[in-house]
Amino acid sequence: MTRACINKCFKELKAESDCIIADSKGYAYIPSYNTVNTSVIKQNLCSGLKSITIHSFTSITSTNAYARHICIDNASDFETVIAREQTRGKGRHGNSFDSPKDGLYMSVILKKPQHFDIIMPAKCVSKALEAYNNTYCPELCNTLSIVNDQDIYCNGNKCCGILTETMGEVLSATDYYVVGIGVTLYEKAHINELIALILNELYRSVKDVL
Repeated sequence: MTRACINKCFKELKAESDCIIADSKGYAYIPSYNTVNTSVIKQNLCSGLKSITIHSFTSITSTNAYARHICIDNASDFETVIAREQTRGKGRHGNSFDSPKDGLYMSVILKKPQHFDIIMPAKCVSKALEAYNNTYCPELCNTLSIVNDQDIYCNGNKCCGILTETMGEVLSATDYYVVGIGVTLYEKAHINELIALILNELYRSVKDVL
């Protein structure tokens, strides 16, 4: 393998992840649990989600606002927007949603879902968080509860907020649901695996896949 080929491969990897660094000595892989990597996310997705489109940002005004803009241009089912910070995060009733750096903020576009109710996203995310904690944080007391259909609490502390918005040409026709999810992360969180768990749970519920 030539040096030029190696350089090309590492440049492609670096475009996917901040974990690849380059200096005078060459290239190195520095693991970063909190770095979003779309390739790693897709490796952990179920077969029905392997080809979805994922938009990843370090900072954005609002993932829901960006997702709604995508819907205007005919979004694909389960198209996903991810950010580590929101500068104008949206909460319920027009309130702001505190979205500091190093959190997980994502919006998932559901195109005319077969099965949907307002509490479904919270149930899915709760299952995903429980599975995540069992795998990566078994020392935590994994007591999760859903409050007001859209907030998730862990051991009495809010760890996730959910905002679901609809888009349609007329009030009686919902073409898209935009499910916004904000999760408080622990240090060195396996963020890509968590994102995949959330998407997989949403897919199973929406498509009624057992």
